[in-house]
Amino acid sequence: MKFRFCLKSKQIIKLNINEIRKRAKKNTKFTDHSRIEMLNDRITVDEIFEAIDSGEITEQYTGDKPFPSCLVYGRANNRHIHIVCALPEHVDVLVIITTYIPDPGKWINFKIRRK
Repeated sequence: MKFRFCLKSKQIIKLNINEIRKRAKKNTKFTDHSRIEMLNDRITVDEIFEAIDSGEITEQYTGDKPFPSCLVYGRANNRHIHIVCALPEHVDVLVIITTYIPDPGKWINFKIRRK
């Protein structure tokens, strides 16, 4: 399990699915990019939350700026969904950066990138 160190609060925050689920239930913000991708792939907000609820972290991007982020793989309405999200350290919010229907030709079991 990876940890991030929050310099402002001197608090260690876990980048894990339980924290993502907790924040999703409280406060979620969608970037403009994520909303465009949702329209393109016809993914609803309810499907995003269902995928998060049933999902798992498949990749972590701890070096992302301004906040570390991760790729969540989940399913909703019999569809495979990828969600890239971030957990800002200074506010209790989940940021949905992008989301899409993964191309099965680029993923093994929708969880591991093909080389």
